[in-house]
Amino acid sequence: MYYPKQSSNELYQRLASQLKDLSIPFTTDFPAALKETDHILDAIFGFSFSGPVREPFSTVIQALSETKIPVTAVDAPSSWEIETGPPKEGPGAVYMPDVLVSLTAPKPLVSFFKGRHFVGGR
Repeated sequence: MYYPKQSSNELYQRLASQLKDLSIPFTTDFPAALKETDHILDAIFGFSFSGPVREPFSTVIQALSETKIPVTAVDAPSSWEIETGPPKEGPGAVYMPDVLVSLTAPKPLVSFFKGRHFVGGR
């Protein structure tokens, strides 16, 4: 789990505690972690994210766009706008994960997605 800007929000702290209780390892070195994994789960931002991507996330998204390791994005590929898909420029402009899992319902950005798409929810 790469979680570079840990929140003081109690909900996020509890979620991090649950992952640690499940023995999910946390790392502060994303490039090193890439060398030790066989799959990446992209859940950096929620679907309400908008605006320019700042460090350290722009470097991470650039690495996601360049890796040969399979990437699954949850709800929206990080840096993508819900309505308009990938940004026109910047680190997410060429980012295309292998798999997208839409939670509850597909978002409009799905029309820009070219990989395998799954819908999960109730």
